[in-house]
Amino acid sequence: GNTLTLMNNIKNYKLENLLIEVYKRNCVMCGSSAGAIAYFVKGHSDCYKKATGKYALVDGLKYVNANFCPHYTIENRKNSLKYLIKDSEFVTIALDNNAALILNDEQYELIVSDNSSNGYRCYYKNDEYYKEIIVKNYIGKTKDLLSKKMLNY
Repeated sequence: GNTLTLMNNIKNYKLENLLIEVYKRNCVMCGSSAGAIAYFVKGHSDCYKKATGKYALVDGLKYVNANFCPHYTIENRKNSLKYLIKDSEFVTIALDNNAALILNDEQYELIVSDNSSNGYRCYYKNDEYYKEIIVKNYIGKTKDLLSKKMLNY
């Protein structure tokens, strides 16, 4: 779906309070593509691509202190993402199709339904770009995943 349309609908129909209530009840919250972007600080979106030919970072609900990029290698978003996150203070989680990140306050795990799919942590630190593959089926600490330090598996 269109990320801007989704975010506008959440605001216009006052769904954010309901989503917060659901979150506080420890319910499972999920989304793919625009639906996943919604939970993050910003998301790499194609919402302007028809008009401009370019991807953009779109504001999310900020439940997760990171950026998110869906369809990372399938839609060849790599170069655009690298450019768009240059000044971001946050790590960006980028997922291929058929990859899902299970995330809570304490732990994360990357699962895939196709072994060729991956998840990545992308960020700049001291003006240097880093892109790390997130290990599949590994249960790690969320605070480590979202920090700008190398993961030690």
